[in-house]
Amino acid sequence: MNRETIDYARRMMHVFQVLNRQLGSTIAGSRTWDVLLFLKSEVCGQTAQCISQSLGYPLITTARWLNVLHEEGVVSASINAHGQQQFHLTPKAHQALDRALHTLCEAPLAA
Repeated sequence: MNRETIDYARRMMHVFQVLNRQLGSTIAGSRTWDVLLFLKSEVCGQTAQCISQSLGYPLITTARWLNVLHEEGVVSASINAHGQQQFHLTPKAHQALDRALHTLCEAPLAA
């Protein structure tokens, strides 16, 4: 493995650690990361079905992770005009993601 790949892997581990510290939990796994990044990149809230289809995960898996994130206070839910539940990042989650993503832009970590 080359040095750049090792540095990137260390940075990603650091990103998960930052997220865990900021969000006060240990939810920053790969599927959680996908859901959080999807919600961060969307201007409006999204339904579980939309998120599931966009990420390529089964609906039941996406719904389970959204429930966990909701219980942790990382996402909020509202009902849209069609009576469907939509999910949004909480301000706390937006700030935590901003901090975590910022670490990816920093200089490579020392060995």
